[in-house]
Amino acid sequence: MKSDLSRTPFSRFGSYLTLVERRPGEHGQADAQSPGVWVSGVHGFHASRDTFRISLWDADQELPFTIEMAPTLLTLRARTGCVEICLPTPGMVRMRCRGVTLRLMLQDAPFNYVVPLDESRWLVNTASACQMCTVDPLAGHFSVEGERKQSHATGITLALEPHADAAGDMTLQFHVGFSGPPTVTEAFDESVARVTQSFEAFAAPYRRPESAWSQTIEQAAWLNWSCVVGPSGHLKRDSMLMSNNRMTNIWSWDHAINALALARVHPDLAWDQLLTIFDHQLDSGQLPDYINDTVRLYSYVKPPIHGWILGRMLEANPALAERLPEIYEPLTKWTQWWCQHRLRDGLPVIYHGNDTGWDNATVFDAGVPATSCDIAAFLILQMEMLAKMADTLDQSAAAASWRTRAQEMLDQLVRQLWTGTQFRVCPMNPQSDSLFGALPLILGHRLPEEIRTQLVAKIRHHLTDWGLATEHPESPCYDADGYWRGPIWAPPTLILFEALRAIGAAELAQDVATRFCLLCDKSGFAENFDACTGAPLRDPAYTWTASVFLLMACKENRSPK
Repeated sequence: MKSDLSRTPFSRFGSYLTLVERRPGEHGQADAQSPGVWVSGVHGFHASRDTFRISLWDADQELPFTIEMAPTLLTLRARTGCVEICLPTPGMVRMRCRGVTLRLMLQDAPFNYVVPLDESRWLVNTASACQMCTVDPLAGHFSVEGERKQSHATGITLALEPHADAAGDMTLQFHVGFSGPPTVTEAFDESVARVTQSFEAFAAPYRRPESAWSQTIEQAAWLNWSCVVGPSGHLKRDSMLMSNNRMTNIWSWDHAINALALARVHPDLAWDQLLTIFDHQLDSGQLPDYINDTVRLYSYVKPPIHGWILGRMLEANPALAERLPEIYEPLTKWTQWWCQHRLRDGLPVIYHGNDTGWDNATVFDAGVPATSCDIAAFLILQMEMLAKMADTLDQSAAAASWRTRAQEMLDQLVRQLWTGTQFRVCPMNPQSDSLFGALPLILGHRLPEEIRTQLVAKIRHHLTDWGLATEHPESPCYDADGYWRGPIWAPPTLILFEALRAIGAAELAQDVATRFCLLCDKSGFAENFDACTGAPLRDPAYTWTASVFLLMACKENRSPK
């Protein structure tokens, strides 16, 4: 793969372990003790999770090496030999060395220590990463250096030297609490082959060999596969993180976009992505802002896109209709929460830009609370989705009530927030020239033709060579790396692409999709992108960006210009 290990950590489906190259000063990476390739992880959020720094040696000389990344095998290649690394199970790192001595330097942190368990196995307490690690040498000469000082060990280095006629082989089994010895009965190459089968099964439905983007499709599928973590702590099901870099969370609208990208090809996993946030719904109906395995934050919310996403998931895979009874009550409670706690004059209000997912967009510069046009549009669609679900559940009175409420909110949206050229936030920053005001186009033909026409013009106004700028580049509020104040983002690209398709503006929809696919092909799957240059910004490997690319690139009618 063409991945850069400093931008896209190496991992596998179900694992909280990563291999990452630390380059201080790049991509927000400043927590490593020293530059190099580290065994790290994604438990929690913004914690110091580096455990072992990997180095290759020839006698007393540390060797420079190059990095080669395949989907299930990471190779560090020096002039005299190499170290190969795979993750046979979600909790295990397996390493094989040939022609070099492999050294693993333990992160020097309070309360980290190492203890021999028997003649060959060792226990390493990586307390700084909230885990323990059993080290099991399988082949080669193994040694441990370092000393214990007060409450922790310092200078701990694990060394594996291959025999002259065979490779060195060892495993690191990470676990919470004390655990028995890992069971390793297969050869190293068999481990790689078995994990490869898992990736192949995930990626195969996405592949389009005839596409000019076939390699980028492969990269996107791998990124999403590698960012799925297994049940642990707060997470009750397989859940796709937004990134294995810094953004190791699941936010309450990101997850839904990832679910949509999975719906057609992996429906069970897609359903888990949709419900993983609803597993943490409060009795009031509120969903968390984000979750991970150790933290749940309820200080903000995210937009109620779930009804719209659910409808799109059903279009992609009608068989998911059998599961609607499972989501009806949680979706009802989520909708009622907005209606009971966040309505003012018939329209929803937000208390912070975070509540819309457009955290610092220029439309919110005039202050909060603010009446938000996007929340209203998504609630309308969510109410209509609940009405359809109620019909299938023989709840005709509930269905009628939802349709009435949806129409009432639509009437208020147009009456209160339509300016004649776009929808506004109230109060509104008069200097703002944000794409935000076009989001209600997702309502499609529910809006009058003259409104649809103006919103299409608004979208064209924001279309740069690389896609849809969240703030127009000529706006006095534009900031090239200003988060939601200019850069291109995947979610509004998807929302407005679908909105354009729904109203029959197929040519413009195609143009938006093509530019976004070309952007990802050029710059990868960053959190966002410079609207004028297409340069990747912020977190360099983000799953919802990969998901939106897959949704657009894998359509039969999608091809580069």
